[in-house]
Amino acid sequence: MQILNNEDAQTKSRFAGAVPVEVPRSEQNVLNLLERMGETHAPALARASNGSVSVAAIYSLLQRLESRGLVERREVLIPMNDITARRVFYKIKARSSH
Repeated sequence: MQILNNEDAQTKSRFAGAVPVEVPRSEQNVLNLLERMGETHAPALARASNGSVSVAAIYSLLQRLESRGLVERREVLIPMNDITARRVFYKIKARSSH
């Protein structure tokens, strides 16, 4: 899957189910990465963007995509010695069959 390089600020996303949704190109790029990588975390998405998007920007984009219902998150607690770390994984939300 290629990352879109449209000059348009908005592009139609095919990830919203039957009805295309307009999303900014930066959000579409994150959706394309998630489609290619499957469930993953924000730092991995930033690395996969080859430095074109920072981890902080990825988190912001994922939050917007989640609020639009296009991605979902899953939190995992990972015990590490005396602490417990939290890792948040994101994936494209399954399409509705309606």
